Amino acid sequence: MSRINKEWSFILILGAFVLVLGIYAKSMNQESFREVAKIIYAVAPEVGNLREGPTTNSEVIKKMKQGDIFRILKSKGNWFFGKSSLYEGWAHRSILKKYLYLGYYDEYILNKSTFELEWN
Repeated sequence: MSRINKEWSFILILGAFVLVLGIYAKSMNQESFREVAKIIYAVAPEVGNLREGPTTNSEVIKKMKQGDIFRILKSKGNWFFGKSSLYEGWAHRSILKKYLYLGYYDEYILNKSTFELEWN
């Protein structure tokens, strides 16, 4: 093998190594970001209904207040099933706002003291 072929082989192997390392580092960075800054939902209007089912005809379980945290567990169309404090039920997408939560503590404590950024 000539010297030029060896150099090109080395450059290709080095390039492949850097590419694999970059992909791996990116995935590690995304995971650490999710641990620190998770996306949460909170009630946007002054009052939002938590319902038994994913329709406006379903019974209201609880009247949620503006700023109440809503943890989404699953979705069905424009409806989300999740938890708000001690209650579980369905909330429509239109009453929820997306936030970026920054911090390392329990949500209960962070709800009063965390730096929040509205995510549009």
